Amino acid sequence: LAVLAQLAALSSASAQSFMANFARAAFAAADQNGDGVVDEAEFAADAITGFVALDTDGDGLVEPGEVGQDDLAGLAEKDIDGDGNLSFDELMEVKLAQFEKTDTNDDGVLTIDETLAHDLDQ
Repeated sequence: LAVLAQLAALSSASAQSFMANFARAAFAAADQNGDGVVDEAEFAADAITGFVALDTDGDGLVEPGEVGQDDLAGLAEKDIDGDGNLSFDELMEVKLAQFEKTDTNDDGVLTIDETLAHDLDQ
């Protein structure tokens, strides 16, 4: 039983390490000017890039068939009007609210520390 607890702890630590590394890479990609912070414009540009990449048929909606099975819950979370699809307006509303929530010191930019704290809190 103790071995299982150790494996579970190791697995959890590995998962947290992976998520932190992923968050750091995503942050670096969003920080377009390389100044070490992500402002709202950079955050929005990153969201737009992601939306365009997911909207494979170019109809202005991200539909369940355009995301993997693992992403369906995330799609449903962001689907404000409940129609089963994610519109650009819905995405931007959710993403800008996420920016505000993550910007814990209300200075208008996200630091890597704020981003990691937010991601680990999810």
